[in-house]
Amino acid sequence: CSDGNGLVYVGSKLGSSNSQLWYIAYPEGTVRSITNDLSDYDHTSLGITSDMSTIVATHQELRSNIWVLTKNTSSGEPWNAGNAIQITSGSATWDGFGGIDWTPDNKIVYASRSGKNNGLWIMNDDGSNGRQLTIGDHTEYSPCVSPDGRFIAYTSRKDTTPHIWRMDIDGSNSVKLSFAEDHSPSMSPDGAFVFYSGWATGVTLLYKVPVTGGDSVRISSNPASNPEVSPDGKYIVCRYYNEGKRKWEGAILNLNDASLRRVFDFPNSFLY
Repeated sequence: CSDGNGLVYVGSKLGSSNSQLWYIAYPEGTVRSITNDLSDYDHTSLGITSDMSTIVATHQELRSNIWVLTKNTSSGEPWNAGNAIQITSGSATWDGFGGIDWTPDNKIVYASRSGKNNGLWIMNDDGSNGRQLTIGDHTEYSPCVSPDGRFIAYTSRKDTTPHIWRMDIDGSNSVKLSFAEDHSPSMSPDGAFVFYSGWATGVTLLYKVPVTGGDSVRISSNPASNPEVSPDGKYIVCRYYNEGKRKWEGAILNLNDASLRRVFDFPNSFLY
């Protein structure tokens, strides 16, 4: 502020996923929040009038809701987006933006900002009976349900660094499975292992860890991320760094030794 009594800034609480407006009093150093909502404020767009009576800031809002599309088994287009049904609503809840997955009994596990922070929720396939699974000031995302419906693997920032965790389907008994900066869990079809991408070596590689906990095993030597195990348990589809072309591509790897089976040469403008 121009009167020298304090500083207005855009920042985030430790573990929070959205930025707010804050005020630090000078010289006391006490901090208080000016805003407290589910939206974001841009870090590069903030100003205050010369008489210190009005703040101007850029308010950012991402709208993300969950829709369900049932396959058309009769004649015509099997996946017609015009038949999709919206099952969540909200202007700043980010429903599903941080990940979504089905349970074997057709419930939906998803990331949402409907609570205090970005956490994991579960609901029926019509959007009813939504219930928060993770509680706290930290952020959880990328849910992956085990094939038997017992567990959910997910990414959590409980200690600021993202790790892979596992909890029971009802949100209880959470257990940390990985201990580096790790992302994008994917369950094996037999539910025995969680595959993920991690930065333990300073380069993102693929790893697996027993769903019950234990030592992680590196399964790739080439930079790769965002693994997804095939239903038959033979392959992994992932993002794969092509050293020769110096670009990220899509790839299919053999699961047993992470050897390259096929590469998808996406255009540079393609986001995936």
